[in-house]
Amino acid sequence: MPEIEQEILNLAPGLQLVSVATVTPKGAPWVRFVAGRMLPDLSVWFSTYLTSRKIAHIRANPTVHATLGAQDFKAEKWLQVEGHAEISTEEQDRKDFWFDGLRAYISGVDDPNYAVVKIIPDRIEIGSMTAPPEVWVSRASA
Repeated sequence: MPEIEQEILNLAPGLQLVSVATVTPKGAPWVRFVAGRMLPDLSVWFSTYLTSRKIAHIRANPTVHATLGAQDFKAEKWLQVEGHAEISTEEQDRKDFWFDGLRAYISGVDDPNYAVVKIIPDRIEIGSMTAPPEVWVSRASA
């Protein structure tokens, strides 16, 4: 694994608060927080309702942006992820992402309104207050 990919993964351990921006029908950005996790392939997953505004935005325009990795105000580095979102209702994806905290919003893995959104990164920047960003670019985007 390239060194930058390992650094990216180190900055995004486990489930965390992720800000995700979608594009509204008027072309404006819309940002919200989600509970998400980065996978070893550098995709970022979160869950939502199929009837949510974010799903409507993604269906119209799958271009998204996510910020994650800063666990508190002392964070020296964080991640900016530019990519496209894919909506999944596949049983295995729903099971793979599930955690008990979702029960406050979704009745269970089999809830027909439960979906997983996967952000497939095209570009990831490791941001810092003290240095220019380090940039990872997907082979597909290169």
